[in-house]
Amino acid sequence: MRRLFVFGVTASMVGLALLAACSNPVQSQGPSKQAVGAAAKGGAEHQFAGFSTKRSFDEALANALRQMDEAMAQQEVPDNMATWRVVEITGRSGGIAGLDRLQVKIAAEYQARADKKAPGQ
Repeated sequence: MRRLFVFGVTASMVGLALLAACSNPVQSQGPSKQAVGAAAKGGAEHQFAGFSTKRSFDEALANALRQMDEAMAQQEVPDNMATWRVVEITGRSGGIAGLDRLQVKIAAEYQARADKKAPGQ
């Protein structure tokens, strides 16, 4: 019984955190400060955005990761590995159009060939 209570409280806290993040949409134009800093240092940080019209974090994250995987495949680097993080979660709901959209942006670092421009950069 105690485990169910702890699980319920934890799930509620995660749900509230996601709701708070989605209820305060932030419009981002251009690369983040971290991406600009990484580029200035010679690093390769790439950003990808995934969307869901069902308010599904999992679906939006999966879409962003799929884009990252496709970009990495274009680099043709054997055994390429990425390190990624979620940099932004935004949502937009309502209006006359009846919008209902969740967006997850990730920043990823992976090896890119010098002779190919990496997508998402």
